[in-house]
Amino acid sequence: CSSDSSSVSAWSSSEVFTTLIPCVKPQNPNTTNIDTSSATLTWDNVAGSWGYRIRYRENSSNIWIFDTTNTNSINLVGLDVTTTYKWQVKSICDAAGTNTSNWTSAQLFTTLTPIVPCSTPDGLTSVVSGTSVSLSWNQVQNATKYDLRRRIQGTTNWLYVYNIVSTNRTINNLSLGTTYEWEVRTHCSANSTSSWSSTETFSISAACTVPLNANTTNISSTSADLIWDPVSGAVSYKIKWRKIGGPLTVEFTPTNLLSLSNLSQSSNYKWRVRSECDAISSNVSAFNSWQYFTTLSSIRISAGDIDLINNLNIYPNPNGGVFNISFISEEVNSFQLTIVDAFGKIIELENKELFVGEFTKQVNLSDYPKGIYMVQIKTDDSFVSKRVVVQ
Repeated sequence: CSSDSSSVSAWSSSEVFTTLIPCVKPQNPNTTNIDTSSATLTWDNVAGSWGYRIRYRENSSNIWIFDTTNTNSINLVGLDVTTTYKWQVKSICDAAGTNTSNWTSAQLFTTLTPIVPCSTPDGLTSVVSGTSVSLSWNQVQNATKYDLRRRIQGTTNWLYVYNIVSTNRTINNLSLGTTYEWEVRTHCSANSTSSWSSTETFSISAACTVPLNANTTNISSTSADLIWDPVSGAVSYKIKWRKIGGPLTVEFTPTNLLSLSNLSQSSNYKWRVRSECDAISSNVSAFNSWQYFTTLSSIRISAGDIDLINNLNIYPNPNGGVFNISFISEEVNSFQLTIVDAFGKIIELENKELFVGEFTKQVNLSDYPKGIYMVQIKTDDSFVSKRVVVQ
């Protein structure tokens, strides 16, 4: 208690302390399970450590991100794709974090680049035109080219077309009357290939056949109906007709009937027809043989017949097979009522002798094919006709 230490106390009680054992730096740092946005950092466990301190950053950045773990590994998530990262780890040997090792040497890893899957094409469509077909499909992301294959349905041998750089292909000279199956697949970068698409089909129509049973019906002085049997698969018919010695006329019709009008009376005509089984006239039949007919001479119509034409009533028209015929004859007259189909076949025939007054009749054609029928009334010196449509 004096400046010259002549007055001092006794020594205090003895206390002890122990210096810390140096914290060992982790060994064998390693990066595993590297993906597009994650990675696992591992190292050897350090005996006596309380935990570990990790720091990591993008290799081009100066800003570290820190984390702590009690195990000898940690999963990093939320990383950027195709990016190089640097990381280090050190041991923590007390809970306060005052006794730590040095950092390990820096480790580098690079996250993966996402690989776009090589998808199978979809949206397959086909458009047939004659003996050709246009095949198309939807664009596939990351596609570099496509392969296409086809085969006749029911067979096992595929025909291949490789290295198609567009999303469509036209195939020509296919077989008539044949159904084909087809598929397509994708080639992507890095030599990856998709599976084959679902199997789609298209059909090439059979060869068009020549129309049969050509006939000319309802011939009058200025008109006539040209008819023939329908051809399966035909989309239209091409008719060539002419007055003998006159110019040729070409017409098309989607049905098996062509009505001619404004003809010359008492004149000779000829005509023929072929089937067309596509819209571009690539699948057509031959023409049938020439058919001939002669228009009638001028028809004499009496005053009573003029009234008959004006009063002839067919209703309903069109109809579902049942219709009514009515007219009033103000003069005594004998007539023949005939109903014929489009082929000229008589469906119903009725004769009336010395008839005068109102005539009514219900006709039932429900058991007959749908189509055009003619109601004809003939007298001794005239002829009238009206069409009725059964649908």
